[in-house]
Amino acid sequence: MPANATQHEVDVWLAGNPSTRYEVRDFVVRVARRGHSRPLLVPHRPKADPGG
Repeated sequence: MPANATQHEVDVWLAGNPSTRYEVRDFVVRVARRGHSRPLLVPHRPKADPGG
């Protein structure tokens, strides 16, 4: 992940890769915490509906 990635770029990538978007969340958070990128948002995986 480039250090200068923007939230917009991440959002575009997430929209185009719906099957893998949640798997990258931990990586994106870890990279930002270590100071290698700005803080970026990746949504959590939705919880399964227990009634459905």
